[in-house]
Amino acid sequence: MKRATVPWIIALLMCVYVFGLTYHAKNRPPPDPAYDFYDTTLVEVFIFDFQDLPDVYGRYNNIVEGERQLVEAIPDNAGHYRLAFKVNSPRPAVLYIDDEALEILLVPDSTLSISLYLNPSTNRPDSLQFVGYTAPMCQYYLDKSRTFSEVQSHLSRNTLKSEDFADFSRKLDEMALEELRFLSSYGGSLPHWFFNFERSEILYQKAYLKLANAYKREVPAGYLDEVALNNEDAVFSYYYYLYLKSYLAAITEHMPLPQTPAWGERERRLLLQMAVADTLLRGEVHDVFLTRMIFNQLKQNQMDFAAHLLEAYRGHFNRRKYERFLQTQYREKTAQQPGLIF
Repeated sequence: MKRATVPWIIALLMCVYVFGLTYHAKNRPPPDPAYDFYDTTLVEVFIFDFQDLPDVYGRYNNIVEGERQLVEAIPDNAGHYRLAFKVNSPRPAVLYIDDEALEILLVPDSTLSISLYLNPSTNRPDSLQFVGYTAPMCQYYLDKSRTFSEVQSHLSRNTLKSEDFADFSRKLDEMALEELRFLSSYGGSLPHWFFNFERSEILYQKAYLKLANAYKREVPAGYLDEVALNNEDAVFSYYYYLYLKSYLAAITEHMPLPQTPAWGERERRLLLQMAVADTLLRGEVHDVFLTRMIFNQLKQNQMDFAAHLLEAYRGHFNRRKYERFLQTQYREKTAQQPGLIF
């Protein structure tokens, strides 16, 4: 009798074990995003009425590491293209159809579908339609490019030159005002976070260009823009971090450098700027700025200095995913260079 009950007991225990595993799998918390820093964002392009299949590829920069991704698409015979981007932050990207550029917005873990016709007389994209979470933002970019006659209207500000700083400043203000009016005309058709992001892109680019062009020039303070140093709405704005870097370089220019004989003047100046940033900046802005600065040393293969920064700022990050990301990048680099240990 006892022998007959043993298989049933084993079967019962196995059922309990399997149930426990199933329950744990269903109810366990999601994995810490620090361990998986990137999500895959898909862009599908459907092209109709083509004579020859065009080349399609995309360019995208994540805000943290600033490395440009070049993603090429391989079509099928029906004009369907698929591109997969590694994305860790909502950022604009540029999609190229042959040589025609189209600005779109990518967000982590999403899919964007684009359908279009190729105009037979010009062989340029026509009748574009967007489907997906970022469709309204992509339509905004498209309308903006048509309104200002450029794919990225802010590029004209980057190339603006003037010997007279007052004239230079006035032109920047006028161009930014036009873009802000255009943005405001969209009203509630855009998500609040994107409206704030785009507004920050416009304002911080203008502020950065003024500050950068004022370097080593006698410029009245009234010509420079007063913008917030801590602005969570701008946390993924490229020009925000250019402005912060220029601002920190300006305010620390005449401060005494740290007395660290192991490092040269370049490294000591960076140490000073990062120490000031560590004090002034808050929240995720603080984390992204420090991550960009340290990652830049890794990109330049300054491994000893990067290791020093990683140790100096251990525990300073508000969100540990940034610190873990840097440690992972450092380990991957050092794995290719025996003798470096962190």
